Amino acid sequence: MEFTFSKQLHYLIHEADGERVAHCLDLDLVGSGETNDEAIAELNSAVRALVYFAVKTQTFDIDSM
Repeated sequence: MEFTFSKQLHYLIHEADGERVAHCLDLDLVGSGETNDEAIAELNSAVRALVYFAVKTQTFDIDSM
C-alpha cells in the first residue's frame, strides 16, 4: 500500500532524565533516544504506525489528525 501524508507535523525536542525526547505536538506521540537523531527516528516510526493504522482500519479521518 502506498500512501502520501502531506500534513506538516510539529516536533519538540528536549532532554529529560538524561535522554533526548522528541514529541509530536500534533499527534501527542513521543520517541526517545541517546541523541536527537535516535529520538526523531523512534518518533517517526510511531507516527508512521499511527497513520498506517488509521488508514488501514478507517477508524478516524486521517485529514483531521
